[in-house]
Formats: sequence, structure tokens, C-alpha cells
Amino acid sequence: MNLTYIKFFHGQQVARHLGAVKDTVYRWRERKGLPTHKIGRVCGNSSYLR
Repeated sequence: MNLTYIKFFHGQQVARHLGAVKDTVYRWRERKGLPTHKIGRVCGNSSYLR
């Protein structure tokens, strides 16, 4: 069986990686469709940022 590992990041981690502020990342998520997944109470961005 081939299992795929996907890592999730918090908004602050994505912001640091992209050189943006956390609020901008959340705005991108809401307005521009930045791919996110909600797991429990946490909403995270998957590892599309390679």
C-alpha cells in the first residue's frame, strides 16, 4: 500500500515562509482560495508550499 504523507502548517508558519503577515495569509484564504483544511478546531494549510 502506498501511503502519502501530508504536512500541515499554521497561518503564522505560512506567513513566515512567504514573508507576509499572518492576517494577509488569512485574507488570501478567504478571498483568493488559498487551499486549507479544517481538522477539529484548527484550520491549516497543507504542504503545497514545497
